[in-house]
Amino acid sequence: AVTALGMLRIGTIEREVSVELSADVAGSRLVVTGSTTVVLADFDIAVPSAPVVLSVSDEATIELQIYLSQG
Repeated sequence: AVTALGMLRIGTIEREVSVELSADVAGSRLVVTGSTTVVLADFDIAVPSAPVVLSVSDEATIELQIYLSQG
């Protein structure tokens, strides 16, 4: 695993994030996966609310999968 640093833009707000990445070979493709957690308020996102929901986190997990193949 490796940690990658980069910029994440949601709407008009851009913040630096770090993402833990790992890679595996699946057939003839390289699959890179990773995830990071962001605070919703950092991107000016209001925490959703509904009367039937007991609680909602002020954080969100962003997951990614990148499939690379030679072509």
